[in-house]
Amino acid sequence: MKNKSRLKGQFYIITALVLILFMFYAHYNSRFEIPKSVDYSQEFFSSLKEEILRSASFAYYQGPYSSSVENNVSVFLDFSTNVSNSQGQRMEAIVLVFLPIYSSYNVSVINFLGAAADVNVTISGNEQNTTNLENKGSARFVFTGVEQNATVNVTYVKSGSKNSDVFNLTSRRLNAYADVKLISSSATWSDKVIG
Repeated sequence: MKNKSRLKGQFYIITALVLILFMFYAHYNSRFEIPKSVDYSQEFFSSLKEEILRSASFAYYQGPYSSSVENNVSVFLDFSTNVSNSQGQRMEAIVLVFLPIYSSYNVSVINFLGAAADVNVTISGNEQNTTNLENKGSARFVFTGVEQNATVNVTYVKSGSKNSDVFNLTSRRLNAYADVKLISSSATWSDKVIG
């Protein structure tokens, strides 16, 4: 009887030691990682740039005289601003859409910079501007006699800060320019879009 109870006791001791070793091994060899917080700003920003151009191109089929350009782009930018705000980010953008009409261009300027801005557009030396264009407001210029592949200068001033850019129009098709900033707590994604 004593041998049986001694074997039973040894069995429990061995089992307890194996369990302790197994738990020790499991604790130090398991790789439970807490996922890092993910910043989706860059992916959102890349999609945003593509969709700005799409929102302008949908309006292109309504014709160069239609106000749908300003409406489509403004609705999309308003949606994007609300989405970015809900994620604790701030979005700023100014968009120019160049719609060809024979040798002329209707140029729509849409301001989503968060404040009023002065905008100056020059195409091949022909200059037009608007002052104090309100936030979420738009203006339209008509440039006549524009040569193919013309050079465009865009300058805008917001709260005393001046920004400028130069690019070429692709001849006789819709061209869009956007200066977009997505400002988050961890980074600022900023880029110019020309398409």
